[in-house]
Amino acid sequence: MQDTCINIMYPDLFSKTGLSLDRLYALLLLREKGSLIRAADGDAVKQSQLSRQIKDLSSFFETDLVIRSGKSLKLTPAGHELVDLIERQFAELSRFRDHTLGVPRTAVIAADGNLLTSRICPIVGKLSRLAPNCRFHLKDMRIGDIVDGLYENTVSLGLVPQSAKLKGLRSKSVLEVRYGIFVPDRLIRKSGALTLSRALQECAHVVDDSNEQLGRSLTAVTKSLGIQFKPAMICSSQIECIAAVRSGFYASVLPVSVSIDSCELQVVEDPAFDVASQHVAVYWSERHCLINSHLCTIRDALIELLADM
Repeated sequence: MQDTCINIMYPDLFSKTGLSLDRLYALLLLREKGSLIRAADGDAVKQSQLSRQIKDLSSFFETDLVIRSGKSLKLTPAGHELVDLIERQFAELSRFRDHTLGVPRTAVIAADGNLLTSRICPIVGKLSRLAPNCRFHLKDMRIGDIVDGLYENTVSLGLVPQSAKLKGLRSKSVLEVRYGIFVPDRLIRKSGALTLSRALQECAHVVDDSNEQLGRSLTAVTKSLGIQFKPAMICSSQIECIAAVRSGFYASVLPVSVSIDSCELQVVEDPAFDVASQHVAVYWSERHCLINSHLCTIRDALIELLADM
């Protein structure tokens, strides 16, 4: 009885040859790689096979799915529509297979190491409760690599400065990073107020060499004040700078949101440091989220949690 129903409901899909997962995947590869040569990894035999499979699909659907543009093939509007459908269905099949095998889904969240440590790590536990059977992969990456990963769908969600112009990606501003000088009390002279100029000149400083933008901003600030700034120690991360400040022997320019326990200190904030401030946004590929529904849940929760920090 069930076979009869299938034949009645979908007679055209089974009445002729030319439709298969391999053929559908060939069209998807063409869209993802941009050309049959790249889709075939330079293998002439495989390229010919992919071309034949795409022709079979065009014949099956009785419409042109690709057109020739110079020496390359490009998808027609019908081809783009079919590829979008293929991608969604492949994602559903993959999810079903992973579910039956008990394979956890993956969410790759990329940012620089400082943001991962100070903002993402503290809230991953809450995110995991909203996305059962999801494995989180936090990646310390430079802005350019994050952007490439978003376009290539190897990064699910990326945190980068809001000013970045990223065509084809969606974004939501979630936080502003502002800076101040963290000065342990033991470094502060008892006479006179602790000004920005004094904090920069009279204290041994440690700087985060990995934060290039902050380094440029600090140079601009000290130059505007006529100060020759020479750090006493250079570190490779914000975490190391925090540890140095906690020791009580070093001051450091850090985000004002940082909390340093076990150390009595003052935080010097000044409008001069506005040049270092930046708005950070969560970026994502709408298409990647649509075909991976768990990412929509994680994205929305991540935006809400970061905005509340």
